[in-house]
Amino acid sequence: MKHLTLKSGFTLIELMIAIFISSLVIAGAFNVQLVFTQTARNQEEVSDLQNSLDGLKNYMHRALKGSGAGLAANIEIRACDGSTQVVPAINIHNNNSYPVVSDFTDGGIDNDPDWIEFIYTGNVEVTSVFESFDASYAKVYSSLNFAPRDVVAVNVGAYSCIRRINTVINTIPNYLGWYSRGGVYCLNPSNNSHPSCGYAGGSITPSKTVTITKLGEFPFQALRVDTTTYARPVLMHGTRREQSGGSTYTWTPLVENVEDMQIAWLMDTSDPMDKSGDLWINSRDPQPLEYGRIRSLRISIITRSNAADNKIKTARPAYEDRQAGALDNYYRRKITFIVNIPNRPITGGTL
Repeated sequence: MKHLTLKSGFTLIELMIAIFISSLVIAGAFNVQLVFTQTARNQEEVSDLQNSLDGLKNYMHRALKGSGAGLAANIEIRACDGSTQVVPAINIHNNNSYPVVSDFTDGGIDNDPDWIEFIYTGNVEVTSVFESFDASYAKVYSSLNFAPRDVVAVNVGAYSCIRRINTVINTIPNYLGWYSRGGVYCLNPSNNSHPSCGYAGGSITPSKTVTITKLGEFPFQALRVDTTTYARPVLMHGTRREQSGGSTYTWTPLVENVEDMQIAWLMDTSDPMDKSGDLWINSRDPQPLEYGRIRSLRISIITRSNAADNKIKTARPAYEDRQAGALDNYYRRKITFIVNIPNRPITGGTL
């Protein structure tokens, strides 16, 4: 008697169903992984934005907090071409145009980032004239920590006259020399005179102590948001050399994806001036008579992501006198902080 053997297995339909279910499971797992990867990438980018803001806050505190320290009300430069300029320790521009387009009109709506020029002093060193000085050198009590190419301010009355050191002699007495010299480090005019500070050639013996403040090698600096040169907005750092009497900066990128910077300044309106401010201004440039009256800066910075891949539409927030932007898909982070500055002009010595 023959027995029939039944062979078990999957039918074609069952296999197709199994493959279909497996593909659904794999696709679901892939989508979950994709979402997880994108979320992790977005979180990392947002974290980077916040780190950029924290770093900028620390940098700007260090760079700005010393602006104006040890300087008189009028900071005067005589450049290599003989031109004369009076510059402020701090200047805020309500118009983002470069070269500068001043805006002294109160009120209104701002349509672009603000930017700032400042005198970066770094580690301030101060010495004073010992016996005499003239258009080419000064005898000083100490030349320690002064070096060739340092920019210094000779403080006489209401003026700080800017010189660039070319020679340091560490003897008794010590000498700082600032005779004229060409090249990119040149800052002193060919005749070395600086009438605002009283020296036009001959030796001068001050009747009251004349201090000399070290400002560093390139103290004239700026921060500005560049929204046109690069694919993404960039906070730029500018250095102004002054050797030809111009106001041109050499710009280098500092931080990418900085979308906006808004600046308000606290002005001391007291007469005579005291140690505190009493009026916040955010809608114009400081006027020349207000330069030495700025006591604090309120700085708001906004960073945004590289790509517009946020599923939720957001807008650049409004700060100071600038309105909010249009809705888009960028991720953003923002920060506001205050920098107190010692921007109270000193009175220099007398001749």
